[in-house]
Amino acid sequence: MSERVPTKSKTQEPKRAGGQRMHQEKIDMMTALRVQGFSYPEIAGRVGCSVRTVQRYVMHVQPRLHIPAAGDQLPVEAGHLRAALLKRFVGELFNDRALRELTLTWKQTARGCYDAIYGGPISTRFMVEAEGLFQSALREMGPEMLQLLGNDATTQQRFVRDTIGNLRTDYERWLYIKQNWGSGFNETGEDWRPRRERSAQESKKVDDLWHRHGDFGE
Repeated sequence: MSERVPTKSKTQEPKRAGGQRMHQEKIDMMTALRVQGFSYPEIAGRVGCSVRTVQRYVMHVQPRLHIPAAGDQLPVEAGHLRAALLKRFVGELFNDRALRELTLTWKQTARGCYDAIYGGPISTRFMVEAEGLFQSALREMGPEMLQLLGNDATTQQRFVRDTIGNLRTDYERWLYIKQNWGSGFNETGEDWRPRRERSAQESKKVDDLWHRHGDFGE
């Protein structure tokens, strides 16, 4: 699904009639649909607004996780357990629908406009960083805890949130700010890097823009 965007300038989304914010019942509806796993374009179609508006209001809402069945056969030896769990978590993250929907590419049309295409592979840099965090966390666990983790879906969900929650939030906010409030037209946010590799000034600018324009749900 795509949005038609003019090439001349990047403008903010037009205000609603009377300059009023979206009604709370529509925000609640978007939130409920997001929790159920609907994509941003699907929610936009049901509610009757743009994809960017949906992102602005419910980007902080995470769909219910669909982690592979905890009853799947796992090896017993600790090293093999770690490898199996790492493969499971990285694979689930790579196929995460909510994160893939944040990937933006621009396609120029014959009429000189650009289509904003949402959906695609997650940033490789983000995936490498997340894999490293998973590896470190799993390395600290002994065989008993590894076995418990492999056999309990709720523990797996908590492990994922605790391990990469901050990284994921930073990645999502970076993409949203760059795509909607970046300094140039056609920005995608694919230049994301971990905070330790960014200047304090660069991180502060994104944080300030988020709290000014995107922090609706916290």
